[in-house]
Amino acid sequence: MANDPDIQILQIDQPPHPPMFIFNGVPVIVTGDWNSHHLIWSTNEDNPSPHAQQLVDWMTDNALVMHNTKGVCTYLSHCSNHELVLDFTFTNYTAVELHSTKDWCIAPDLSFDSDHSALTWNIDHTNELQTALQMATETSIPTYKPSLKACPWWTNELMILIQDIHCLCDQAKTYCQQNGMVDEGIQQQITRTCQAFKQWGPHLPPAVQHKDKCETLCQILFQLPPPLEEEPPDLVHLDPKDITWPPVTYTDICNGIFLPNCFKAPGPSQTTYTALRWAWKMDATPIYLLISHCANTGYHPRIWQCTVAVTLHKPNKPDYSNPRAYWLIQLEECLGKVLEHIQAQHLSYYIYKHQLVLPSQFGGRPGYFDFINHNCLLNTLQCKHLPLPFMRWVALFLSNKEAMICLDAELMELYHHSSAHTCIYPHHSTSIMLLGYINNGNIYVSSPTLLSF
Repeated sequence: MANDPDIQILQIDQPPHPPMFIFNGVPVIVTGDWNSHHLIWSTNEDNPSPHAQQLVDWMTDNALVMHNTKGVCTYLSHCSNHELVLDFTFTNYTAVELHSTKDWCIAPDLSFDSDHSALTWNIDHTNELQTALQMATETSIPTYKPSLKACPWWTNELMILIQDIHCLCDQAKTYCQQNGMVDEGIQQQITRTCQAFKQWGPHLPPAVQHKDKCETLCQILFQLPPPLEEEPPDLVHLDPKDITWPPVTYTDICNGIFLPNCFKAPGPSQTTYTALRWAWKMDATPIYLLISHCANTGYHPRIWQCTVAVTLHKPNKPDYSNPRAYWLIQLEECLGKVLEHIQAQHLSYYIYKHQLVLPSQFGGRPGYFDFINHNCLLNTLQCKHLPLPFMRWVALFLSNKEAMICLDAELMELYHHSSAHTCIYPHHSTSIMLLGYINNGNIYVSSPTLLSF
């Protein structure tokens, strides 16, 4: 095996072939059509193959674990409908500890007219690394537990409003005791005094409860854009005209970890940049392998798609019962932001090197679009011949978004606010801002003369 940290696929030909050695220092997965029968994996009716015992001895010598279940068919003959167990997957203990064959299964529907069923699994170590960082954070950093009566957002205006509410409630109670009913005018005044959100739609009551407020914010601020008749781009085949993708280096990842402010708010796992820097100093290899694989293959792990959307009110708005008077600031996982930092650096280099947008476009911008159609953006990137790994990452980064709304220091359950090829929100990150600039480049039109417009 070559001294290369990337994933290697080794083809083992039929005998005779040189002996294969398994290195326990790295995760190893061995799979394929073994064309062997043995009582360990076959049914009792199958006669053992002559070389099956050699395979069993090889498994034992290398301490391999077999994922197949005894008697579960992997081969169905088209001629005789005879079911056999011929295809196996073995892993060493290093791969088992890393869960390298997650969701392993036999998939007959992926055989593509072959007699053999496909063996499928997911190779994704993101969850394990993220969980390890989260456990280290929980055991090393004490959790801040404020008092139930503590209100860090409390202001004098809120104090006056709560006094008005108490006064109105006392008036309503007195009126009810004297007249046996609640005065409608006082009740309406209490409802207006309490901060409520106007729900999206006609003839709907105000959203007063925490869950109703969060759902209203999601419905209004996470709207899908109007559908466009835009075909999805080809994210499979390389174009010779595409810009060359430079491999990610240790320096790129190190800068993504140590350059941002260590006091940036963490994401759902509460893993901070400080904890990430400690982990990098202890052992940088797992983080380097994870981030470099994601960047070089154009993959954005699903666990980094979940964010905490903190609700902040916009200053100097006349009506704070309008949900559009609030910002949703999305807090992402620090590991995911490291990958975004690398992609943003690459994109900035492409913009400058290949003049993807006009230099004058980077002036002050008074506003921004709320969302951008995904297919339109990806087709624009493809027309500018950006590298295929970068385009694949953009497509995954924009899809399957989940957010937990944080309103009044209370979290709402996960909300799925974006599906594939729908919308993006430019205030997410630097990379999204740059993507918005490239997408807006289509607005620019040039001509040598005024008459040729």
